[in-house]
Amino acid sequence: MSYQELLSQVDARASGFSLTVLNKLKELNLNIITAESITGGLIVQTLVDKPGFSKWIYGSFVTYDSDAKRDWLSVRTGDVYTKEVAEEMATGAVSNSRALVGLSVTGCGGPTPEDKVGEVYVGLCMTIPVGKRSNGNTRVGKMVCSQMLRICDYPDMKEFIAQNEKSAERDKQIRTLIRHYVVGDALKFLLETIGELESRGIFSGRDHYYPLINKEYDGVYTRFGEPSPVIASHLKKN
Repeated sequence: MSYQELLSQVDARASGFSLTVLNKLKELNLNIITAESITGGLIVQTLVDKPGFSKWIYGSFVTYDSDAKRDWLSVRTGDVYTKEVAEEMATGAVSNSRALVGLSVTGCGGPTPEDKVGEVYVGLCMTIPVGKRSNGNTRVGKMVCSQMLRICDYPDMKEFIAQNEKSAERDKQIRTLIRHYVVGDALKFLLETIGELESRGIFSGRDHYYPLINKEYDGVYTRFGEPSPVIASHLKKN
């Protein structure tokens, strides 16, 4: 399979997952923020390419430099190519926003160190209901998890690497393929996790899990149509 054929196949897969994710977020009335390192914003780009879902997409932190991870997302783990950092990135994204779902990715696209190329960590943080307070508001908690990917071990990637002699151009193509594979795999991981939570009855009945955002809203921009309906429905009730 040629580079362009493989890239098109990978992108089509990611596009399918993105539409499924957005429909699920709409169904559950949840919004998403991404925290992206290796993908450089590709995940949120794939999401915003689907029209009609702006209410459920909060935004993105593109934290390529390690200092951006520290400063914007409060990452404190040393080695940024770890599951701990992926989880801290996702948690930081949710903590520093009014988003309810944080999806993060960090990893090595190469060309060095060779033993780490294609090793990527996906992090997920979701604000979920864990009970009710005495005033009727939902008591919320954060569910945090992660997944490791080894993109270069995928059959199509192994075949592509084996069939092309090492060169600067091949390294560039491998890097691009890794980044695009990560988009689909991260969205798939999110879907699988939401499915598991649903199977446990976490989101059974909207009255059970409203509101989830325990933050005050200053109301300054309400005359401009803010906040979005998703955020408004989850804001803390006094």
